[in-house]
Amino acid sequence: MLYLALFLAVLVGCSGPPPVVTRPAPPSPTAPPPAVPPAPQPPPAVKQREKPADRHEEKSAETIHAEEYYSRGVSKQNAGDHPGALADFTQTLTLKPNHADAYFNRGLVKARLGDYQSALADFTQALTLKPNHADAYYGRGSTKWHLGDYSGALADFSNTLRRNPNHAEAYYYRGLVKEKLGETEDAINDYTQALKLNPKLPKPKILESRP
Repeated sequence: MLYLALFLAVLVGCSGPPPVVTRPAPPSPTAPPPAVPPAPQPPPAVKQREKPADRHEEKSAETIHAEEYYSRGVSKQNAGDHPGALADFTQTLTLKPNHADAYFNRGLVKARLGDYQSALADFTQALTLKPNHADAYYGRGSTKWHLGDYSGALADFSNTLRRNPNHAEAYYYRGLVKEKLGETEDAINDYTQALKLNPKLPKPKILESRP
């Protein structure tokens, strides 16, 4: 699943977060963490029955329609059509209000469009529906960073790591937050762990003087 892949970073002063699909090199240590992780893969296609026989069948048809909108939204998101993806994820949630991944992906799109407050609400709702959604914690932590809530970002990156201890970027950006908050030694520990998990991450300046 793509949403379990590594996340993208946003440079300070950029007009918006980076694309959802590609995975360029992570940012310098002075840059904020990413606002948007990659989108999940579309769910398998499901054939819709022509005429629901009863109310139970009718609900199944609504679910099918919801997944079709969700799948199309993911495709639009990956193609860079963020307004179109936003509309499809919203329609998904109209038909299936408990669709955690639709909230998650709509949060990604809103963050991509710079609507961080609304993205924060969607990530939070995704976590209400799916409390162990590590990527939703990571996305919300990134969004809190952009909103200047560094303590909140720190907590969400830590929650990401409780659910996915091998999340190199969560260590890296938690180190960035700790460095921002003046917790130098803890930041160094997080950067060191991040580089152990993913040696391709850029070496932070704070580590350059160390062996």
